[in-house]
Amino acid sequence: MARIGTAPQRLLRGPWKHGYNLDRSLNGYSFGLDALRDDIWVLKQQWYAHFLKDIDNGVTRTRVEYFVLGDNQWPSATAWEDVQTFQWDMKDIESRAMTW
Repeated sequence: MARIGTAPQRLLRGPWKHGYNLDRSLNGYSFGLDALRDDIWVLKQQWYAHFLKDIDNGVTRTRVEYFVLGDNQWPSATAWEDVQTFQWDMKDIESRAMTW
């Protein structure tokens, strides 16, 4: 993200299809109950309120939110460089899918 520029940016990366935040599973693999976000509309409204109306609502404090497969959690970071990376073994993912 920093490589692209310094303009205001926010990244929300979830386990969804290309369309939108509608499904908890993809191709038979369940991502759990926490995979869906019901606050995306609120985040967009806060973003517009901050940058168009100059309202300090804290929307820029968290720059990155991402879903961790297997752990089914939403960690956050202030920059993409701070995001923890994970090495996944497909056999590990398949075994976790079978236990959910």
